[in-house]
Amino acid sequence: MGILIARLAGAALLSAGWLLGPAAACAQVPVKAPAVAAAAAGERIYRSGVTRDGTAIRGVGANGIVLQGQEAACAQCHRPSGFGTAEGAFVVRPITANDLFQERAPVAASPRIAHQLGKPQRPPYDDASLARTLRSGVDMRGEALGALMPRYGLSAGELRDLSAYLHTLGAPPPEGVDDRDVHFATVIQPGVPASRRAALLAVFDAFIRDKNAAVRSEPARRSAGAMRMQRAYRRWVTHVWQLEGPPDGWGEQLERFYRAQPVFALVSGLGDQDWTPLHRFSERRRLPCILPQTLLPAAALPNRYTIYFSDGIILEAEGLARHLAGTLALGRVTQVYRGGDPLAEAAAAALRRALPSGRIELADQVLGDDPRPERRLGRQGDIATVVWLDGGQLASLSPAPEVPVYLSGSLAPAAPPGWERSLLVTRWDTGDAHERRVRRVRDWLRARAIPDGEEAVQVDALFALSMVGEAMMHMLDSFSREYLVELVEHNVNVTVLPSMYPHLSLGRDMRVAAHEVYVSGETEPVSASVAAAGP
Repeated sequence: MGILIARLAGAALLSAGWLLGPAAACAQVPVKAPAVAAAAAGERIYRSGVTRDGTAIRGVGANGIVLQGQEAACAQCHRPSGFGTAEGAFVVRPITANDLFQERAPVAASPRIAHQLGKPQRPPYDDASLARTLRSGVDMRGEALGALMPRYGLSAGELRDLSAYLHTLGAPPPEGVDDRDVHFATVIQPGVPASRRAALLAVFDAFIRDKNAAVRSEPARRSAGAMRMQRAYRRWVTHVWQLEGPPDGWGEQLERFYRAQPVFALVSGLGDQDWTPLHRFSERRRLPCILPQTLLPAAALPNRYTIYFSDGIILEAEGLARHLAGTLALGRVTQVYRGGDPLAEAAAAALRRALPSGRIELADQVLGDDPRPERRLGRQGDIATVVWLDGGQLASLSPAPEVPVYLSGSLAPAAPPGWERSLLVTRWDTGDAHERRVRRVRDWLRARAIPDGEEAVQVDALFALSMVGEAMMHMLDSFSREYLVELVEHNVNVTVLPSMYPHLSLGRDMRVAAHEVYVSGETEPVSASVAAAGP
């Protein structure tokens, strides 16, 4: 209860009709540009609850609850986008520049639609009236704000800073959006097999073709009836950003791509190398990256803008650790991997971190580049062997027959000949439930004459595109990168669309959606990591 109150109590200007809903934030009327320094200081107040000199702000609700610092920050309830949210019976209204400071005359193609869009519920705020409301808890019409809305004792300078930032919040359309088009990019790391790259791009081409074909009729539907949804009729334009060379050069390549054509968001993407350079680029550019297909996400870094399907091969290692701890007796487990393989080394390190100490001893067997590998994997007296090798590497080896052997589904999606008795650890299920779930995607692919193959890439690429499509629909014409992330965060929990993962869920500010692994031969998943929330 305390957490719920703390979040809701930060809802600046919560009730009493103080603001209009998100659909009203469509009037992109220019506002006076504030000083950069003041807006930056105001952003710290808005997002973190900290003033220029590092002092935590303080807010007091009508019910006496005192909040400080992060808990008192506007973004706690109005979200980083400024478009608000809802939790139970409480609705947090938008406080973007267009919602606060504009006289929002409805923009409509006909009187009928103008009537449905409604009229402004109050005059626009200015700096003085905003300051009075924040300090007194009384809106411009003389009505008290909601009881959970704090009253802020901000100084005149701090109020100017906050107002300066609010004048920028959602006011100009972000880069990558113009009057006609909205631009997206998908990023592909070096070394991705041609078959996986082709599978991804075939789904992109078909989805965008369908999307843009439907958009052609939307203006006519709007003028003919009461269409409020998808009022932002933009053509989707996609760009393929193919990276080259070693990771230390990817940041500059991404910057060159972006400077040549800014995009609104990155969607899906492929790569089995460390996603950290792309993650850092997204944070630096404040650019959403929605559901990339990567085995090495940078999920431990500060994260506002990248939503991952899972922790990739790290999830497999953490789930396997929990499985081993719950099923094996005391003893030693040997994990086998090839030195110099980043994926295998990351998985081995994660398993070592996640295994509880005291019950199971974990030993490493590191294979070199010798074409004549060791004949025996593991050691005499082991209770299990964990193998972090791909199918090609496994083909020249033989498992130890007397102990359980675990293989990584990320590295070896199917056990090669001779390894059929091994246990496969995977990030998604198999069997009838999986077949039923992906059947809809197979039908979609078949209807568009997209060849079979690389099904995991196809299913999750379509899911990522569909998530962005749903978010853009609900966004109407309130283009905001932060709002896009917030909508995807919400929609992942409620969509009926299929992905390879049977369970996807995101809490507030969480950025990793899947937390289960499956061990072949078992019907129930193993719950592994719970992703850390973003800042």
